[in-house]
Amino acid sequence: MEKKLIIEKIPFMISTLFVLFFIIKDSLKTYGKNKTIAFFITGIIYSILRANIISFLMHIRHNIEPVLPYEINMPVIKIFGTTPIEISGWLIVSYLGLRISQFLLKDLNIFFHILLSSLFIGSVSFAVETTAIEGGWWRWNLILGNSIFGKVPSMGIFDWSFVGFEFLFPFVLFFIVKSNIWLKIISLLIFPLHMFFHLKLEFISNSFPITLNIIFHILVPIFILILGFFYKLKGDEENFSILPLISLILILITLLFYNIYFKLKFEYFLSLLPLIFFFLLNINKKYIKYFLLFL
Repeated sequence: MEKKLIIEKIPFMISTLFVLFFIIKDSLKTYGKNKTIAFFITGIIYSILRANIISFLMHIRHNIEPVLPYEINMPVIKIFGTTPIEISGWLIVSYLGLRISQFLLKDLNIFFHILLSSLFIGSVSFAVETTAIEGGWWRWNLILGNSIFGKVPSMGIFDWSFVGFEFLFPFVLFFIVKSNIWLKIISLLIFPLHMFFHLKLEFISNSFPITLNIIFHILVPIFILILGFFYKLKGDEENFSILPLISLILILITLLFYNIYFKLKFEYFLSLLPLIFFFLLNINKKYIKYFLLFL
């Protein structure tokens, strides 16, 4: 069984390596060596911090040994509490989200890019989580209630999306565009505040059955949307590159292959639809009206 699981992961790992190669090549061409190095170093640090802080919060919240709410099945290597596949995942979805949003919304400012990037990251999450859970690559250790995303916990999708706000947003403000110090400070606060509100999971009251954690997840994108209307913050116009699109196609082909290989039911293929829409938008922007209708 262990050997079979390892063999099953090989196409996924090869695909991941190719996508990493494509985004590194695209980043060097688009942003230069220094910003590329900065992106990967800060992304790796963020991934390690995120995994360890969440583990510690699980310890505080549930009075158990520090552990992530999800568990990778038979990780080959662990790096300071996380795995190479998790680190690669955050780097890939963040970079592709930024480049795709820059292409689709090039006439709008950076705040709208961040919002669309987060939506893209959530779309990748839905597709990857659905496939990985069915394939037994990892599992969730918590029962998080009913989810509109099938077997994928809703909070898992939202937290994937928040990578766009708590990592990509400050990175862009510090390295891609020129912004004032107050915006930079605010962007750096999103990550620790997000982690803090993961401890606030009780309903505010019986008459108001919502948690502070959910309120925080709602307010952050609203806040960035408001910034988008009041701050006309733009970076240099980035050149179009085919490499992000090729990377997206490779991700879709890989996930489609596994959906067929695992003989998943038709409803699991629906998890690929948001990513397919992003692909269509990159082919022709006129499809954006259908994408908004789908949302």
